[in-house]
Amino acid sequence: MSQPLSLEELVDEQSFSRFNLMILIWSFLALLADGFDLAALASAAPALGRAWHIARADFAPALSASVFGILLGAPLLGVAGDRYGRKPAILASCVVYSLCTLSVVWARNLDQVMILRALAGIGLGGLMPNLIALNSEFAPRRMRATLVVLMFAGISVGGGLPGAVQALLIPKFGWQIMFWIAGVLLVWWLAYRVRLSVIDASPLRPGALAGREWGAGTRLQPRWIALSLARLARREQIAGEVKAAP
Repeated sequence: MSQPLSLEELVDEQSFSRFNLMILIWSFLALLADGFDLAALASAAPALGRAWHIARADFAPALSASVFGILLGAPLLGVAGDRYGRKPAILASCVVYSLCTLSVVWARNLDQVMILRALAGIGLGGLMPNLIALNSEFAPRRMRATLVVLMFAGISVGGGLPGAVQALLIPKFGWQIMFWIAGVLLVWWLAYRVRLSVIDASPLRPGALAGREWGAGTRLQPRWIALSLARLARREQIAGEVKAAP
């Protein structure tokens, strides 16, 4: 009698598919936005200092506030992702850091900027563990490390973009343009696309039917259920034929 195969084994042994590519692309873009946001204040600081008559040294608490927020957000939203699912955790992270970053446009003093940057850091920190888990859970075992490395390259790319924005757009639009870009576009585009294009198209995972993997309110896609079960049944059939062969 053939040994039953679990869906965990099915995912681990699958080939790299379009679904894995889409997860990688959207995760890369999410971390690109993450890197842009981390460097936004540093690029806006010279123009902001001139506008508010603030010395460079006074920006130190505001510049480090997002790092403190990441320290809190990574464990808090990482645990939330394990408990309630990757989808709500990723969306919450995107909305928190995007809205807090956008709110810097209306800040009136450096203390407000520091508080908003700390809150944005919570969202920034929450993205990292959930995107790592998302890519690892659906990636073939042999490609997990590679996909995570490629995903994290988005932070480096995003961190280099504010310099170009600083040189090209701040002289024309002012320091606020850094936070308009990091806020409005990310709220509308990134969170919307992550919600529709990645997680709602996810295949069946062990524990999902019990409401443990993505949360009790998850709607599983019938085509992915059928595909997963059909592939599993075919694998078991082949294993049985091989074992029964003389």
